Amino acid sequence: MFERIMLIVLNDEKCRLHFFVHPEWRIIVQDKDLEYIESLLADFPVRAKSHPKDLFKQLCNLGVGSIVAQEVGSCIDDHPSLVELSSKFIEL
Repeated sequence: MFERIMLIVLNDEKCRLHFFVHPEWRIIVQDKDLEYIESLLADFPVRAKSHPKDLFKQLCNLGVGSIVAQEVGSCIDDHPSLVELSSKFIEL
């Protein structure tokens, strides 16, 4: 189930977003989508500084194109598999 997850976004208690990307995300993403995903990964932290709540809401509802939100919840600790997976990711 988690083999295709390349991004985990966490919203902390101060409404700051934290982005964690799979270290080999370029292998997970299809070649045709690499440029698009790379631009999003560069844009997300910038947008998070000015509109964190709106961006997080938008990310939680993604279901179009090559990015689809798979798990949404209020606490990552409720998903032990994601906690373990995220420990291997790199923060943007």
